[in-house]
Amino acid sequence: MNALRRIVRAPDLVALVLVAGLAPGLLARQVATMSARAAMGPFDVLRDGHDLAYLVELLAAHPSVGLAIAGPAAAGGLLAALAMLVLTGGLVARLEGRGGFGGAVTGALAPVLVQSLYHAVLRVVFLGLVFLAAGPAPAWISAASLAVAYGLCVHAFDVTRVRACRAADRYHPRLAFRAFMDVLSRRGLFSAGAVALVLLGGAAALAGAFAGLSGDGSAASTAAVRMLAGTGMFLGLWRLSVAVEREQPLR
Repeated sequence: MNALRRIVRAPDLVALVLVAGLAPGLLARQVATMSARAAMGPFDVLRDGHDLAYLVELLAAHPSVGLAIAGPAAAGGLLAALAMLVLTGGLVARLEGRGGFGGAVTGALAPVLVQSLYHAVLRVVFLGLVFLAAGPAPAWISAASLAVAYGLCVHAFDVTRVRACRAADRYHPRLAFRAFMDVLSRRGLFSAGAVALVLLGGAAALAGAFAGLSGDGSAASTAAVRMLAGTGMFLGLWRLSVAVEREQPLR
């Protein structure tokens, strides 16, 4: 709950995260619609809201539309993730109760990007090992194991980002490695809570995607999609706040 209190004490961060996260998606939606209509040419029958069966039929008849829709949508998601990565220093500073948002962003940007590369390598190795270990198990156990492992990876990345904002060795690969090991071996309640938030965020993303594909294009349907996207962004901020709280000295 202390992690949530940190967010309550910084409501401006919620607004910033929602704007930075949702704006690329809204732009991507418009680009995807225009790209799909251009790809279909004179056979333009695309509607902003169409059911899932119609979409499957559309993609079967016009495969190029799939690229036209998926490309901008993926770009929007990547831009939102990149925005959150770039703002790491400022977000951590505000969650810790410190000022100087702009200076914190620029000061932490380089080490956060470097540690992101180290973490990416560790994540691939860790998920690969979990996949090999869970392979002989029943499918549902393998899927659950990979989901939990992915959640631990995300939490380890958040911890790495927090440490990269202030650690003396913030350019060294051991920082990312130690974050991984600490998440796996210490303060399990924080790790469990972060994994739960990752899974909730994934559920919100899937629900938003389904609602967007099967919606009827009404204002209520569009609002539901945006609300689910905003929920996912808020959960991401909460997850980072858990990492900040985890890094506080034991009282």
